[in-house]
Amino acid sequence: MGHSAGKQSWLTEIGWDVTNGPAVGERLQALYLPRAFLLARWAGMDKVFWFQDRDTPDSTIRFSTCGLLRADGSVRPSGVAMAAL
Repeated sequence: MGHSAGKQSWLTEIGWDVTNGPAVGERLQALYLPRAFLLARWAGMDKVFWFQDRDTPDSTIRFSTCGLLRADGSVRPSGVAMAAL
């Protein structure tokens, strides 16, 4: 993947929902996160952004539980994986 005219390549709003929509659960979310970031960097992305840092309280809509922190503020395994990166 090349850069056009010196512009950066960004991968924005990635994430996996833990309980809503087509959920993957906490374990797989924590496994997918570092893989996605490392693969994106390997492919030439300059920046990668996680969709949201904290779950949306009392919500059942898709992507409302893809936070690195649960709605109560406790850290998910994916939050630990992000910190390790």
